[in-house]
Amino acid sequence: MRILSDLSPTHLLQASTDPAALQLLLTSVGRGSLRHLPRLHAKVYVFDSTYAIVTSANLTAGGIYRNFEYGIGIADRATVSRIRDSVEAYAELGAAVELEQLARYCTLALEVRRRVAAQMSTVAREAQVQLEQSIRETEDELLRLRVRGGRITPLFGQTILYLLRQHGPLSTRELHPLIQQIHPDLCDDSVDRVIDGVHYGKRWKHWVRSAQQRLKDENRIILVDGTWRLV
Repeated sequence: MRILSDLSPTHLLQASTDPAALQLLLTSVGRGSLRHLPRLHAKVYVFDSTYAIVTSANLTAGGIYRNFEYGIGIADRATVSRIRDSVEAYAELGAAVELEQLARYCTLALEVRRRVAAQMSTVAREAQVQLEQSIRETEDELLRLRVRGGRITPLFGQTILYLLRQHGPLSTRELHPLIQQIHPDLCDDSVDRVIDGVHYGKRWKHWVRSAQQRLKDENRIILVDGTWRLV
């Protein structure tokens, strides 16, 4: 079982994502993997290469049993394979989350929810400060997962290749907002976040330039009349 989900703190606060449920699901299956990618809102369920469901329904009791949802089931193998390839290609842009890391994240998630409950019962400024600190620690932990092993330049390179396959030739100016949409946590112009001594946020365009140069040196992309193209 392969799962792609958005583990961002906002979803923890909204109770729309439960990392403990994902942990239970993966450990119950025995063999599986989890990836995190921000702003993911799609609900796609693919069963091998034989069947796919594209729907509005979340993998929740409400989505499965209670809510009025809408979706389509697809049994055509060629179409199912295209859906699977598309989802898997997008999943590769996310951060792999091992069970040990997921367990730590579940602990952080419980702390965030505990402090939310504390804030709901008091208007004390201290509770608000603690909540903001917990959210920042959780975001930092996710950022560590995304860039561990110095893979930020390869990640941006992978994203550039993905976008060029999806959209065709693109200029750097056209690439920037598309990359920012996929990686909002790495491309936040409003803050220069420092994680483990490394600066992220405002420097993301520098990483994009480095990725473009690396792909060009590897003869994987080429700049023609101001637009980047796949070789």
